[in-house]
Amino acid sequence: VVDKVYGCSEGALFSVGQEDETIEYYSVLTGLNGASVYRIVYDHNTGHLIIAYENGNIDIMDRDGNITNIPDLYNKQIPFSKQIHHICIEGDKAYMSTNFGIVVLNLTRNEVAETYYIASDGLENKVFSTALVADSIYASTPEGIRVAPYKGKNLMNYEVWHTIDSISTKNEIVHGND
Repeated sequence: VVDKVYGCSEGALFSVGQEDETIEYYSVLTGLNGASVYRIVYDHNTGHLIIAYENGNIDIMDRDGNITNIPDLYNKQIPFSKQIHHICIEGDKAYMSTNFGIVVLNLTRNEVAETYYIASDGLENKVFSTALVADSIYASTPEGIRVAPYKGKNLMNYEVWHTIDSISTKNEIVHGND
């Protein structure tokens, strides 16, 4: 049972107690590993709050308020912004949409497991959001919706990703060739 509602505003993280409406603020003084919270998502299965900072640093807060830092993305030397635009949780993985592709966080091991560069040329491609539906993973990019089979394929291979040409009125997806 979740007893708090979490939110972030202007880089600050806070929670509101659902029963007594008490407000609690979080900062580096209370154990956070960054100052400018950019994105949060709550994992209902584990009760963990994933906290992504503007600089790519990631914290995971458990139900008891214990914080585990995952600095893998923050420490990576890349020439573009490490902001995380969206986080989609599926099972024990968090799919983080970034300015260069999709970063997969293993929530069991608390580490970055994989990075997908999904552009048709295999280079970086901004991803606004990611969704897993049925047996496919979808990614919203400036070039359109990219899709790949979710299981049984190496998603790190950019050649398994395709751009959706159109969507039929019967919700059947027609895949195009890049």
